[in-house]
Amino acid sequence: MPAPTIAIDLEAIAENTRAIVSRCAARGVAVYGVTKATGGLPMVGRAMLRGGATGLGESRIDNVRRLRRGGLTCPIMMLRIPSITEAPDVVRLCDASLNSERAVLEALDTAAVQQARVHDVIVMLEMGDRREGVSAEELMP
Repeated sequence: MPAPTIAIDLEAIAENTRAIVSRCAARGVAVYGVTKATGGLPMVGRAMLRGGATGLGESRIDNVRRLRRGGLTCPIMMLRIPSITEAPDVVRLCDASLNSERAVLEALDTAAVQQARVHDVIVMLEMGDRREGVSAEELMP
């Protein structure tokens, strides 16, 4: 019995990205393509970039490594809170990350200073679903 296979239509991905980018650009919104469902396949990331994505988003550091090894130099955002031990790799491989924990922010800061790099962070605000994010009270001070 043949092994299961998946065919990826890279032109369809590029065209779908173009359509989304066009709609978002009309409202002043930049688009990051998310490659996590494809395991960070560089060819999928390139298709999204051809379609006009500003950068790529990933949730696994191994997938970010795969994208970088595949030659992608575009901005990459870590879409989940990194662990403290991942901070050096996140700073080295990603341009930005989503965060809500002070200890992780401190680890990212230390890694960025050690690597003489700027690493952007987006602090997530808790929106009531209790999934992740800091409370408004914690954020404002």
